[in-house]
Amino acid sequence: MKFLLVDDEQDILELVASFLELEFEGEKIEKVSDGIDAVISVTEQKFDLIITDHKMDKMNGTEFVYNMRNMESSKNKTTPTIILSGFIPLVKESLAEDDKLIFMDKPFQPEDFIRKIKLLTGNKNA
Repeated sequence: MKFLLVDDEQDILELVASFLELEFEGEKIEKVSDGIDAVISVTEQKFDLIITDHKMDKMNGTEFVYNMRNMESSKNKTTPTIILSGFIPLVKESLAEDDKLIFMDKPFQPEDFIRKIKLLTGNKNA
């Protein structure tokens, strides 16, 4: 599997990457630090799962997901996505219903995080 992680806080980016590396050993993990770089990544590569923070400078997670879903050049219009945020009620209001999108509160429990990743990616051991 191929993952894209988007967060402007380097320590969070590394923490999420470490969870993925432990659970999905050997998989490719690309890390970017803002929504603009994430938009570039989704036009260049196809990912199996995208995990993005919501509150970021330059472009927030909601704007990134909207662009990813609607840009003609996006290779990830239907890619399962998790938005991490401490402001879930506000974030949910700004996006239309999307069955390939899960919202998770920060902070999150690692077990719950991995379970949701497995559900989104079709892993039978979820």
